[in-house]
Amino acid sequence: LDLMQLVPCMVSATSSLLRYIRELLFSLSGNEESTEQMDLDATDTFVSLSVPCSELMGIAVNGPSEKTDISGKQHTDQVRRSLMLFTTNLITFVRDGLMNPNIGRLMKSRDEKYAKLCLNLWQDLMQLHADALSCRSEILQQANSGAGREVSDWERTFWDAAPTATQDCVDRVQRLLPTPHFLVSITSLLQEKDGDVALQRRALRLLGERASEIDPLPSAKASLFLETVPDLTNLLGGNISCKNGEGTDQDKSQQARRNIVLQQAALMAIEQLAGHLCGESFSSEEISVFVPSVSKICTLMAEATDQSSNDHDGDEDAMRQLLSSAALSAATLISILKVRCLPFLPKLIKPLLSALCFANKSSTKDDVDHAAINILYRAIVRCFVAIVETLPQFLSPYLDAILSPDTLLSQAIRECVKDDSNMAALIKRFDEGLATKVPPRLLLPAASEVVTRCLDDNGNNEGNVYWREAIAVIGIITISIRSCSRTDLPSVIVKVMSVAMSSFSYSKLDGRFELLDAANKALLSLVMKMSEAQLRPLYSRLREWRGDLVKDEDDNESSIRRFSFWSMTAVLCKELRGIFLPCMSSVVGDIVQELELAVSKFCTDSSGRMKSARKRRRVSEEESINIENLESWRPIQPVLLCLETALKADAHEGGEWIRAEDSQRYHKILKPLSKLLLSRIPESFPLIKDGSNGKFSAYEMLIGGKLTLEYGNVGGCMTALSAAAGNEQLWKPLNHAILTACGHETRTEVRRVGISALLSVLRTLGEEYMILLPECLPVLSELLEDRDEGIARMAKECVQLGEDLLGENLAL
Repeated sequence: LDLMQLVPCMVSATSSLLRYIRELLFSLSGNEESTEQMDLDATDTFVSLSVPCSELMGIAVNGPSEKTDISGKQHTDQVRRSLMLFTTNLITFVRDGLMNPNIGRLMKSRDEKYAKLCLNLWQDLMQLHADALSCRSEILQQANSGAGREVSDWERTFWDAAPTATQDCVDRVQRLLPTPHFLVSITSLLQEKDGDVALQRRALRLLGERASEIDPLPSAKASLFLETVPDLTNLLGGNISCKNGEGTDQDKSQQARRNIVLQQAALMAIEQLAGHLCGESFSSEEISVFVPSVSKICTLMAEATDQSSNDHDGDEDAMRQLLSSAALSAATLISILKVRCLPFLPKLIKPLLSALCFANKSSTKDDVDHAAINILYRAIVRCFVAIVETLPQFLSPYLDAILSPDTLLSQAIRECVKDDSNMAALIKRFDEGLATKVPPRLLLPAASEVVTRCLDDNGNNEGNVYWREAIAVIGIITISIRSCSRTDLPSVIVKVMSVAMSSFSYSKLDGRFELLDAANKALLSLVMKMSEAQLRPLYSRLREWRGDLVKDEDDNESSIRRFSFWSMTAVLCKELRGIFLPCMSSVVGDIVQELELAVSKFCTDSSGRMKSARKRRRVSEEESINIENLESWRPIQPVLLCLETALKADAHEGGEWIRAEDSQRYHKILKPLSKLLLSRIPESFPLIKDGSNGKFSAYEMLIGGKLTLEYGNVGGCMTALSAAAGNEQLWKPLNHAILTACGHETRTEVRRVGISALLSVLRTLGEEYMILLPECLPVLSELLEDRDEGIARMAKECVQLGEDLLGENLAL
């Protein structure tokens, strides 16, 4: 042991000790294969410890007095304990010895006399660490599967600690080795044709780790690391097919697996070198060393995707890992090389899209590792983000393929964002990059075609409708519109209108409202860029597309178009408010027709004639109207929402719009609204409502506004109409209609809606409406004694509000 304190004798002796440790590990793991002979050149300072390991094992177990060879025998627990203790002491001795300051000075020196000795020591430690990991994995795998003997807790502790200790030794030597010596050792390991793949993979990982410790500025060290890139690139050319090569099928499969593991490690090293060392301060000549790597990656991805699609017996997990590493490396290299990657763009996009299809197909299998699939998704999307942000102006030929339901629009990818924040950020970055960096004149034609194909169930072989994918594309279109300039509008308007009309015409109930909401946002973004002079012809075109009101209940196409048109109109009116009222003037007659059509269906008897007041009071509360194809009447709700929004905007502007034409517009609208207060709405009427809990009849929701305050109702229209009217002369017929509903004798729900509307008007107009309070008092007096507690409570609130505003007691 005194000899070990000499330098460099300790370095050479340590290499010999590593052989003992390696043989001990193999013996403890049950692997009796002989270790390879270390290739060390004998020097005058080399210390050869020629004592056989089997003899040391005997001494460790039985003591120095009896040198018994115990190798090749089944070890008892006591023998195994002794050997593990001996192995632990040897590893600890080596680790402590490497902490000697003299060892540090020797390894940091550039003396060629000892350079190879230190390099061989580092390689031996690398091999030992790989063997420790391999032995541990084998032992634990056998124990977990039940194929081997049971492993005790102290054995598990040993096998957990051994790789950690050897890793410490590797890290120590790696930090001490000068950069030139370290890189020479790495290069020599990589150039070995039949080298240990585990050792080479570990060397590549260390190369990337050490590169990350260098200052990312041009320097001699950085140049040395960049000189290893050609060797890393050469590693990407190995065969990955199980069908090629020599030997049995098993040999071919093992060789392909070895190549894949090595290629994956090389890709990770290339990505680390490029990402850390190649900043903006590096010259184009220095980073051009990565150009061949891009070419190799394209070829490798093409081979991997072809192998995945054609060889069903291959290792899909290995292919996914390889494709993930290749996509990440490509993303980093594209970001660095920029336009230099342009020649490789066609060769890169095609395998990326094929890899996406492969991942989508794999995700449908029951026994698939979804975590690995998600990693592949993130890598591919990251690569597309790099392409979009670096070469957006060259993407025009590939937009149709990129924006496809089978690739970047697929639900398998879009669903990942729900549980993966990193994936959500990448998808958002991709969508925004595509929308803002690709010129609208290139993006929107392709995007509009994609939306049309997604929504056309006759336009694809499987007859599927991809409405979710269409929504994703419309989202990209919306961002593009918001980022474009006004000078781009002429080329944008036609395509956006095409997208809107395709979405508005979507006839299937599944996804209709989500699609309509997305299309409305896109159209609104366009309108916000336009002048009022441009808005009017656009709205006229949409009105023309909607068509005339068709009273045929079986005409679903007309119903769908009307529903979409009025929903869109409500959105525009809500955002533009008074600016949009001139456009609303062109559809006042259409609104009145829609309301009158609803009155003709929901306020008539079975023969279609209006009921007289006397007959209406005789109808029991349980009676309902039976109407076939209620879907055809869905447009009435967005019509009410549109009307309410316009009236609120007009009230803010002073009410001039509703009082136009000598208030004829007001009376035309009030008349059907008043009748609808007394209507009967089928319970199965299709309504849009919020998700609040509460059981209300269809009448209370559509007429009274329960659960539909944000979606359109008659009560809201009556309140907004009163606010816009602005004078007593116009309030009187409205007040009369409300009081008629409040005094309905047979239907409690009508009285409830009536008193609710009166309370809302009183709260909205306040003191101005007090002039009509005397007309309300007789009805309120009766409602105070109504058998329905809710009605009596609202009547009391009306009285209390009147008293507060008048400042006197009404004595009811």
